[in-house]
Amino acid sequence: MSDLFAFFDPMQVVDNTRILLKGAGMTLLLSAASVVLAAVVGGVLGVMRSSTSRPVAWGSRAYVEIIRGTPLLVQMYMLYYGFPSLGITLSAFTAAAVALANNTGAYTAEIVRGAVQSVERSQPESARALGMGHWTAYWRVVVPQALPIALPALVGEVVDIVKWSALASVVVVPEATQVVYQIVGRSYRGFGSLFLALAVFYLLVTASVAAVSRRVERRMTRYRLRVAHA
Repeated sequence: MSDLFAFFDPMQVVDNTRILLKGAGMTLLLSAASVVLAAVVGGVLGVMRSSTSRPVAWGSRAYVEIIRGTPLLVQMYMLYYGFPSLGITLSAFTAAAVALANNTGAYTAEIVRGAVQSVERSQPESARALGMGHWTAYWRVVVPQALPIALPALVGEVVDIVKWSALASVVVVPEATQVVYQIVGRSYRGFGSLFLALAVFYLLVTASVAAVSRRVERRMTRYRLRVAHA
């Protein structure tokens, strides 16, 4: 019984509330920074993947395949532990954020490419025939139609970033998982209750992201319907 109590000791959560909240805040900050960077990386690579220039399209494809074909953990290790040997030193937070963004950006690029290619070519061509420039037609005609198609998959990538941010503990970023490791390592008590709290935290964050995305998707659907009937 004593061992079971030590495993589920709730006082470990209560006594360490402050440091747990700091770890949760670091996880949210890391996730937010990674999402922003991944959006940039994924958007640029997605446009390059859809380029009519073969060198650009093939170069971006090769990059995407390399990133998708190697583990995120290896990429994180390379940025934090490997780059210093090349004279490039990144902080733990920066290395984790860049690795998360780069990895997710590669998957986002494929989502963007697929969504862009699902828009009929005749539409941007018609827009250019009406006098729009190439990029104006792209942003005003293609993107508004491609975004609702890509949104569910993009939300899945955001959720993955939140969950995979736990890997930042391997480069000692003081995010939620690393903080729990530190607390357990000090007393070897409350392992069950601490990791249960950690699981609930991740579940709440990912559920919140999913709820917001559903609301945005409904609004975008209503907007498209109004435009279609205008």
